[in-house]
Amino acid sequence: QDSPENIRLEGTIHWTMIAVANANHALAIPAGLAFAEAEKFAPDIALTISDKRHPTPEGSYLLAAVILESVFGINARRVSEDCGLTPETAMILREIAHKTAVRFFDRPLQSPSQNRVSARKA
Repeated sequence: QDSPENIRLEGTIHWTMIAVANANHALAIPAGLAFAEAEKFAPDIALTISDKRHPTPEGSYLLAAVILESVFGINARRVSEDCGLTPETAMILREIAHKTAVRFFDRPLQSPSQNRVSARKA
């Protein structure tokens, strides 16, 4: 959990990701940090299947929300599409994605807007 060793390791991972991304002119996306946050604050939400490598639909949703925040700068909490998850689970994962990206990119915390973003049906 929040042991000094885990906190140190998380900080090391954070700065290593940034250094590698910067050296390669790439954008670091804090997916692993978001998964760690979800495991800490929402341990009942399974993010990976039994092999601990491949994501469940919830893990995929969290990753998509982190990418939305990281690449496009869109507040994931404004998204209204639950993609088949329960509304509560989707809301929790969007909140975790938002807070992780805000901390990682050192941005101000945004409040959700009344104007929600929703996926278009094809």
